[in-house]
Amino acid sequence: MTPIPVIIGQPPEQHLPEYREMLKYESGSANELVKGLPGRHSEPWLNALDFWEPASPLALTKTLQDPATAPAVRGRVLDVAAGCCWATARLSRVESVQEVVALDLSREFLTSVGDRIIDRLSGDRTKIRFAVSSFNTIPFEDEYFDCAFFIATLHHCESPIRTLKEIGRVVKTGGTLFLVEQSIPPLKIREARERALRLSRDSGFTELVYSRTEMQYWLRHAGFDRVTFHALEMSSSSQLKSWVRTGIRRLNLEHLLLPTLYVVEAKKGW
Repeated sequence: MTPIPVIIGQPPEQHLPEYREMLKYESGSANELVKGLPGRHSEPWLNALDFWEPASPLALTKTLQDPATAPAVRGRVLDVAAGCCWATARLSRVESVQEVVALDLSREFLTSVGDRIIDRLSGDRTKIRFAVSSFNTIPFEDEYFDCAFFIATLHHCESPIRTLKEIGRVVKTGGTLFLVEQSIPPLKIREARERALRLSRDSGFTELVYSRTEMQYWLRHAGFDRVTFHALEMSSSSQLKSWVRTGIRRLNLEHLLLPTLYVVEAKKGW
């Protein structure tokens, strides 16, 4: 089996939480966190995906199937914070995609767990490259990618505008960044931020919460001129709750009243 090529960029600065995160994955200690998770898979990291990010695969499937968003997924694609590379594997199977670069902090994690998950999920290895670097210094030239994905990671960024600007630098004019993130309604954001601060202090890692308006503001600052929010339909155990959410969404009040998971489509130079 041919090894996936690896591009080496700049590591995160040592005083940042991202550096500690890199060491956790580089040393293999992160693997201990997922060993005991229950699940339907023999692969622990796929059980971790089901446990911690159950909506992320659904969001990617929606993006690839929705006629409004699917045409933007083409050419050279960047998977920022690729992690175990489940999204990289799925994106590599898209016919219109020529290349997928899985970008993350740890070479060891990408070339062991990532490589294994790509095979498990039938990724097209001929299209894939790994890139090891800080997300604020992506090792590619300006306007290299046609499209980028940043899935369930923005809320861990210590400097979100800086990171989004760097992603915008490597995305072509006319290209698209897809974010998968949850927004918090303004009336609940103070309470949510207090919880996030406690979690950040206890864990040593960054946890942020924000409203839809703030997300749009950050993306516009980063050079993405048209930002569209596609609310993700989530199943509910209560039919009444589903009806209420549907009614609130039709009135365009959902982001003001309820936490909402979005696929955010951000166009550069549109």
